[in-house]
Amino acid sequence: MGRTGTTECKRRRMRVPPHGTRAVFRVESAPMKNAHSVDTKSGTRDEIEGASKQLAGKVKEGLGKALGNPGLESRGDLEQIEGAVQKEIGALKRAIGK
Repeated sequence: MGRTGTTECKRRRMRVPPHGTRAVFRVESAPMKNAHSVDTKSGTRDEIEGASKQLAGKVKEGLGKALGNPGLESRGDLEQIEGAVQKEIGALKRAIGK
């Protein structure tokens, strides 16, 4: 037995705790939720995702202008439009109660 209360395994030269490796590696927890099983309604989720796309598009557009990259700037514009459309779809879903 070593100083820390562990024994040394002779074959692999690794330290094994006194209660064995089974107790160390056994992890029992509740199953993780699916990414889409969050308790938000579909319309609200669409509005949030649309707003985040709009923000990402604004960042890309700004970087495109700053770097002189017209491709990045146009992708930013497109992403802003996609975000606005998704946000409006979310508002409509929320209005009809979905």
